[in-house]
Amino acid sequence: MPPPLSHSVRELIIDWHYNDQLTVSEIAHCARCSESSVYRILQLEHKFGLIINPNACTWGAHQMLDQSDKDSIKAFIERNPAAYLNEIQQHLLDTKNVWVSTFTISRALAQMEITIKQISKTAAERDELVRAIWKGKHRRIAKENIVWLDESSVDDLTNQHLQGWAELGR
Repeated sequence: MPPPLSHSVRELIIDWHYNDQLTVSEIAHCARCSESSVYRILQLEHKFGLIINPNACTWGAHQMLDQSDKDSIKAFIERNPAAYLNEIQQHLLDTKNVWVSTFTISRALAQMEITIKQISKTAAERDELVRAIWKGKHRRIAKENIVWLDESSVDDLTNQHLQGWAELGR
């Protein structure tokens, strides 16, 4: 089944019919839809004065998260890309006073096209804020007087998060 026609295409169909006096077959060709779709939209406009069916039922359950909740999730993930679902759940409860299951959050992330990505170890270990604070505190020390030591042994099992959230394609 093809996707439903957008609101703007439906408005164009009405405009083409009444203002440009195009035939139904010409409108169907321009809108890239079937003639029956054009007839149905013209009938809705004639019968109800609307381009959508006011009597149509919505399918599925009521949406638990509105757009502001999804925007809050997206902003939280941009700040904390390695956050777990339960941390996102707690964030929603703290900031928006909305409690939803982690499964609902997972579905919302999929709808927003935010997927799990591998994060590099350097990105997981580097904290630009801590680095800037350190540079500010120790800016008077001459570079020649600083000695850097590197750990010769690193336990890779101690890295907290090896995966994080990112938008699809990033």
